[in-house]
Amino acid sequence: MRRATFVTVSAGGLRASAVPHSSGLLFRSSTRFVLATSARADARVFPLRSYTTTAEEFVGKLMADLKEATMAKDKVRLGVIRRLRSEIMNKEKLNVDAKLEFGDCVKVVQQMAKQCEDSAKEFDKINQADTAAKEREEARLLRTYLPAQLSEAEVQQLAEEAVKAVGATTIKDMKNVMATLGPKVQGKSDPSLVGEIVRKLLGGK
Repeated sequence: MRRATFVTVSAGGLRASAVPHSSGLLFRSSTRFVLATSARADARVFPLRSYTTTAEEFVGKLMADLKEATMAKDKVRLGVIRRLRSEIMNKEKLNVDAKLEFGDCVKVVQQMAKQCEDSAKEFDKINQADTAAKEREEARLLRTYLPAQLSEAEVQQLAEEAVKAVGATTIKDMKNVMATLGPKVQGKSDPSLVGEIVRKLLGGK
């Protein structure tokens, strides 16, 4: 898989890291990407979560954050990023016949975050508050790599639209509804919540 390569560019006396983009140059700061379409200050600002929509962009951000955490000597963040990178690399190796997709990266993040939260609950049970807090902090850091999350009301609206679009009337139509709804909520909502909402709309339990 080709990874994003950051280069140093100069404009108006300023220097910044940027990665080539189909529409220009994608400038990087610690909290956002700015897509410059010309040498002038003609740019659009993208929050990291909303801009990162491909596996290539995701890995590019991950590598940039790894370098940043290393320079800052942020051990907790560094450990989280290294584990996440390792899991994604393993995912890519297992899918030798298919290209790594953004959705694959999102699933890895969700699984790792859930594992951390589950571990935190177990540590709570044996009164290891410090370790539980560490697990929750790692889960929080992992979730910064997820797309902006939809509210329950937003999921409800999208589910209703999907039900109407496929003409679903019973729980037997759930598969068709999910096929339409899935791409719109992938990585943006808890899958269990999505399933629960769809089942209720279709009269299931």
